[in-house]
Amino acid sequence: MATTPFLTVNGVAWPCPMHGFTYTWATVVNAGRNANGAVIGQVVGRQIIKFECTWAGLMANEWHSIMESLDDFYVPVTFYDVRDNRKKTLICYPGDRSATPLFLNSSKRPYQYESCKVNLVDCGL
Repeated sequence: MATTPFLTVNGVAWPCPMHGFTYTWATVVNAGRNANGAVIGQVVGRQIIKFECTWAGLMANEWHSIMESLDDFYVPVTFYDVRDNRKKTLICYPGDRSATPLFLNSSKRPYQYESCKVNLVDCGL
């Protein structure tokens, strides 16, 4: 039986992140406070999602594939939305990306990375 990718970003199936993957939902509000300090505002649009992905280690080809999938500013991200209990695709932009080279080959090129991290932020489109 074929497995479904955890996240598909710009057509690339990403490996499942390690324990610690985080979905963050943000409610966008046009808010302020009145003279009594009470919040005055209302929800604007829909909830925005941020994906925080972390891998303990990735081979160079896996990290390269992830980084290539983020070449465009706007990227489609397909994921399982726990709120709707179904797969959904949103347009996101890549936030911070980082990795630490762990092992080098004889040409002094990394062939394995550790502490790989990528943030994807919902564009609200």
